[in-house]
Amino acid sequence: MHSLNVTPKSFSIPVQPLHNARYQSGEAIIRYRFHPRYGEAVIVAGRNRHGDEVALIIRQPDGTLV
Repeated sequence: MHSLNVTPKSFSIPVQPLHNARYQSGEAIIRYRFHPRYGEAVIVAGRNRHGDEVALIIRQPDGTLV
């Protein structure tokens, strides 16, 4: 399990080698204290970059992506 410290402008992306050219997904723990899922392990399914900001896509317990 990797640790993900999510803050409004600063976080790290976990990487597990999967040998493909797409985003490397993995598991992370949300460390941003004010996030509704703070302290939970989540599956990181991808990321979107908008300028210098990066938004992670996570898999919800019901299987949807947000």
